[in-house]
Amino acid sequence: ISLVTVTPPPSVSIQDIQESQAPDGASPLVNETVSTGGVVTALASNGFFIQNGGGPWSGIFVFSTQNVPARGDSVTFTASVTEFFGMTQLQNVNNFVVVSQGNPEVVTTVTAAVANTETYEGVLCRVLTATCTNTDIGNNQWAVNDGTATLSVDKLLFSFTPTQGAVYNITGPTRFSFDTYRIMPRDAADIEVVTGLGEEAFAQVVAYPNPATDLLFIDGLDNRAEVSLVDAAGRVVLLANTTGVREVVDLGGLAAGSYVLQLRNDAGVRSVRIQVVR
Repeated sequence: ISLVTVTPPPSVSIQDIQESQAPDGASPLVNETVSTGGVVTALASNGFFIQNGGGPWSGIFVFSTQNVPARGDSVTFTASVTEFFGMTQLQNVNNFVVVSQGNPEVVTTVTAAVANTETYEGVLCRVLTATCTNTDIGNNQWAVNDGTATLSVDKLLFSFTPTQGAVYNITGPTRFSFDTYRIMPRDAADIEVVTGLGEEAFAQVVAYPNPATDLLFIDGLDNRAEVSLVDAAGRVVLLANTTGVREVVDLGGLAAGSYVLQLRNDAGVRSVRIQVVR
């Protein structure tokens, strides 16, 4: 009987895969099979984004329709490193394991100019006070400018109708496609209106602690507000009308993960992301 020694794929970080000195941004590990992992930050119909911590080179897209994790899952797997029309990604996923759930999603605040670089491809980013300069630039995208550069906003993960001239804080993973970098909001909480009646009406509202475990306190409300909590799948898991300046939300029956707290009154809507941990 002859024995064959099988060498397992090398264990590498996302930074090892993404950090590149090549003019075209290609991974130094392109066409290699590796073992890696990270925290899931966004879900798409054909895969998901994972991240190790935050900052440059910390995120990547995983092309996989067989494995469907949840946001906040810490996952490990083996995969091949590929370049898909200029975007580094992982595919041919095997040995997929969910190590833990409900982990925090680390957001890195950057300028639009920085979001338009290879360094932050696949990273969960936040761009502040960006003005909508074009509500439809084609290919299901719109455009904003924060004073440093114009950045495309992709509707692939979340459909949103922007207002020309409105100012937004926008969160989402970045990707490179069709020679363009773009940011991809995942839900309503990823698009905050900086100027608007809804934002002003809830300017004094504070939700804490965040991350939360059993109870969430919402202070600064009035008795005309509606409070709802929406899970990552878009399901409303709590709906209540406030009766005073404080609302106490019981989170005991909720699974760990990311939720969107929506506050609504006649003036408008404000969305805040809440992390539930166990």
